[in-house]
Amino acid sequence: MAVMTYTEKNIVEAYSILFNNLSNICRETLTKKLLDTKKTKRKSANGFDLSFGGWENADQSVDEIKAEIKANRKFREKDPIFV
Repeated sequence: MAVMTYTEKNIVEAYSILFNNLSNICRETLTKKLLDTKKTKRKSANGFDLSFGGWENADQSVDEIKAEIKANRKFREKDPIFV
């Protein structure tokens, strides 16, 4: 069995306090959603965690990707004028 860290225990405790103040309908809905997240391996499509991961064109090396990014940079010729 996995052991929770001190921080994880505090997070669970904070959420349980919030959970106790919800209506029964909210509790049921939240419980279902929590159980669904346990069943799925990937997190939600809108999750911040999906902004991390592999590069779309994985057959390129890191140096090739960096060179492509640098080559596609566009710089302004003038500094913006703030009024």
